Amino acid sequence: MLRALARGAQSRRELSKAVDRASTSRSASGPYLRRLMELGLVSHRRPLDAAPRSRKSRYRLTDPHEALWWAWIHPLGARIRTDAHPEALWARTVGPRIQGHQVATLSSAVEAFLRNSASDRFGAPPREVGPLWGDGYDFPVAATLRNGAVCYAHIHAGTSAAGLAELARLEDQMREVRYGFGRQARLRLLVSLTGFQDGLRREAARSPLIQLIGAAELAGS
Repeated sequence: MLRALARGAQSRRELSKAVDRASTSRSASGPYLRRLMELGLVSHRRPLDAAPRSRKSRYRLTDPHEALWWAWIHPLGARIRTDAHPEALWARTVGPRIQGHQVATLSSAVEAFLRNSASDRFGAPPREVGPLWGDGYDFPVAATLRNGAVCYAHIHAGTSAAGLAELARLEDQMREVRYGFGRQARLRLLVSLTGFQDGLRREAARSPLIQLIGAAELAGS
């Protein structure tokens, strides 16, 4: 189950399938999941737009670094210690996964940034912060601030600087979501550790609704 969570299983159905595949006898995933949550290894998230009685939820490993370990490093076992070229083995099997893993890691940092720095950056602290997903949209982090503004975050995990394509992707998803619809201030948060292209910087300079969040801002959170 830990490896399934680390490799992207998020729903109870996905986790049940993973347990069934790994077990020689059919067993329920519920007791395993509850125990992992009691130990603090797994956390449970509901989208900000979920109805009070909705069972819509996602599960994830609490520590994103532990997720990387279970997903790609632990399966290597003794190979990484005994391989004649461990650096090449790492580059071939683990290296390509790091980029996608950044989204899971950075989402926690973006939440911390909003909780700790939203007052200074946007003029008000958050009333609620969390993920937001549904048909046509999937935001790792979103928030409603106490001044009524709504934030939608897009995390760029590429190796090049984030550009206008990332802004367009974020705005496409914003058109699909009802959460925050009709609010005057709907902030687009573009998050990138690899910088921002000049075109995107110019757009952000023209519009206060476009906010660029880099490594320095996240480190300060």
